[in-house]
Amino acid sequence: MPTLDQTVARNFTHVNKWREHGHDTIVAGFSRGASAGHGRAVDIILGEHGHGKLFSRIKMYKDSLTTLMSLLPRTQFVFVYTLDNFLIAWMAKVAARSDVKIVLFLMDIRDGFVGIDLFSKIVQQYLIFAFDQCEVIAVSSRHFIENFSRKYLNREPGKWIEIENKINPREIGELSAQPPAAREGLVIGYIGALRCQRSLEVLYNLLANNRKLSLRISGVFVNVSDEIRSALTELPNVEYTGPYNNPDDLEDIYRQIDIVWACYPYSPKVEGNYLWAKTNRFYEAGFFKKPMIASLGTVDAEFVETNQIGLVVDLSSVEAACRQLDTIDGDRLRFWDEGYQRIPESKFVYGDDFARLFELLQRKDQ
Repeated sequence: MPTLDQTVARNFTHVNKWREHGHDTIVAGFSRGASAGHGRAVDIILGEHGHGKLFSRIKMYKDSLTTLMSLLPRTQFVFVYTLDNFLIAWMAKVAARSDVKIVLFLMDIRDGFVGIDLFSKIVQQYLIFAFDQCEVIAVSSRHFIENFSRKYLNREPGKWIEIENKINPREIGELSAQPPAAREGLVIGYIGALRCQRSLEVLYNLLANNRKLSLRISGVFVNVSDEIRSALTELPNVEYTGPYNNPDDLEDIYRQIDIVWACYPYSPKVEGNYLWAKTNRFYEAGFFKKPMIASLGTVDAEFVETNQIGLVVDLSSVEAACRQLDTIDGDRLRFWDEGYQRIPESKFVYGDDFARLFELLQRKDQ
């Protein structure tokens, strides 16, 4: 796992799915202290990162290699998240002279991966090395292969599979029949890691001038200005409920909103993760059958527009986005609600995804 206090709930959803398929699973990762794993079951702590203690990490990484090497004789596969964890797993495999198979989950394409500068070229060569050393590359979006690997790496992994960040229905209850608390107007929900400065600017300008709409924010602000955050949360038609537990609190959160802000953090770049990856909010909104607001040019937006389940907004202009959002009303919400009747649940919920992964792992190369 990534550093356990930074691990998203979706990583543990994967663990649950592996175990549902009858596979014994040991969860290991690094910690930054008491918040490790967000209270979820972690079998082995490989070491604790000390804040600012770079040299002390050398011994920690050495000890982690020893621990991983001791696990390899009873391990068939090592599933790793993040490229630094891949390197540690690969070093343990080489040092132990093990034939264990490594599976790398490539969840995002970072900004540094996309480019023609020296740093990007180094990262791209490292990715090619990882592709060669891993049995399977699992990507959260097939566009990471089709729009990134083939263009920037001039190749693709020998074996790869798309495992989207879908919902495991066993972890989340359906929306209850209990009606939401009485409220005026329509409620937009902005949920999760709140890291888009442009989204906050658009929502502030919209809600400061439109009292027919209100906003309910649940999650944690990340790398946004204190000024816009304070201005937005102080508006009378905005409620900030703070951090939440995922997936335990999702049913209650989604029951109290009418439409979901599913926009990926805005970027003016021509290519990148924001265009190719669907947001976690996309899958959550789809599972709870809530209309969503997606940003123009993204794969989220293409799906939303094609299936008529929400609004696509152009975040390149705050004013233009607000004009689009001003058109939201009850009639449009009911129209978008109807769009969900035509969409199979498998678009948002895990089905045979992990069965296909294990089938791929067991397949002999022709």
